[in-house]
Amino acid sequence: MTTIDADTLKKESHIYNPDTFYEKGQEGKDAGSVLFQFIRSLRPGMDMASIMCPTFVIRPISFLEFLAIYTQPNSSLVNAATEKDPEKRLLDIVNWILATLTITPQNGFAGIKPYNPVLGEQFHCSWEHEDSSLTELHSEQVSHHPPIAALELKNKKHGIHYKSTGEFKAKFRGNYVDSWVEGQHILRLENIDESYDIVWPTMVARGIMWGNARIEHGSNLTIACEKTGYKAVINFDHSDHKLQGHIYKGKEKIIKVEGELTNQVHLKYEKTKEKKVLLDVSSQKREKYVVEDVTKQSENSSRRVWHTVTYALKTGDLDKAAKNKTEIEEYQRKLAKSRKENQEVWTPKLFVETNQKTDTGVTVYSYKEGSSPDTGLEEAVENLDLD
Repeated sequence: MTTIDADTLKKESHIYNPDTFYEKGQEGKDAGSVLFQFIRSLRPGMDMASIMCPTFVIRPISFLEFLAIYTQPNSSLVNAATEKDPEKRLLDIVNWILATLTITPQNGFAGIKPYNPVLGEQFHCSWEHEDSSLTELHSEQVSHHPPIAALELKNKKHGIHYKSTGEFKAKFRGNYVDSWVEGQHILRLENIDESYDIVWPTMVARGIMWGNARIEHGSNLTIACEKTGYKAVINFDHSDHKLQGHIYKGKEKIIKVEGELTNQVHLKYEKTKEKKVLLDVSSQKREKYVVEDVTKQSENSSRRVWHTVTYALKTGDLDKAAKNKTEIEEYQRKLAKSRKENQEVWTPKLFVETNQKTDTGVTVYSYKEGSSPDTGLEEAVENLDLD
């Protein structure tokens, strides 16, 4: 794999301008025929986690950065850390997660699949909140076969600690593709001494063979706190991005949740019949997302690893993007072969394998306390324009 020289990287770093970097891609005029040829090679039940997809389907970010987008904190998560009422705390956490899910709905399949991270790849970012507290995120690809990513998110001031170990999975179901992150996802509010077990909903690409092509969510979102007995179960298996579910206290349904991820989500209290708006998409405010300049990142950072592919995609050269992507993947295969021949055991730098496995057999990883990744986030935050 060719190392990018500093001058080239500096010249091309403008593509990461946050005002334009996250814009969704556009499907070219020949995208339909390319996608049709790709679909013809699929079979129901096929594992799609490592299948080579058409270039226009690729989203120019790593799956590690994709996870960061879906765990970004908001004011509701910060509020949960100081909220004294356990019911309101759970509702704050439900708001946080639903707010991140609102970025999913879209028509068409352009830019839906992020890069599969290489072994040892890392991604780091942070968010500065209105109260000047800082939430930092560190993630690493800790396994390639199976593909497992470990993530650590912390706000020290408020005692917010989210940790995740997830194995990416995707299946072709006929007229749709189901993808999900199977593993362990726990939010801990350390100042309150509470933990919330989270099961994220699936992401679904519908209309692959017939009907309108669209991206939405399916299955259930579950958030449960064993200590308080509060639990949220929200189902997404509906059309038009609709959702419905309930908040439970023990086994009792106390609040009904319903709405749309593209509009509003409402609460209806079972006893009083009172109605409230939990989430209004039109008035959402997202925290500023800080990533250090790509020229200062280490070579195993996501944007550095995939820069040649990202630059080609951002400048519209799909052929070059496909070629560069193949070169990166071939280089990783050579490294894996070399490790096998030399009987070398690869170990993560930021996370350590625990003796714990989930019910589905995913190995759980824990962040190494005292790890000091060279992220440059402190400088990036200092230079953040808050106006």
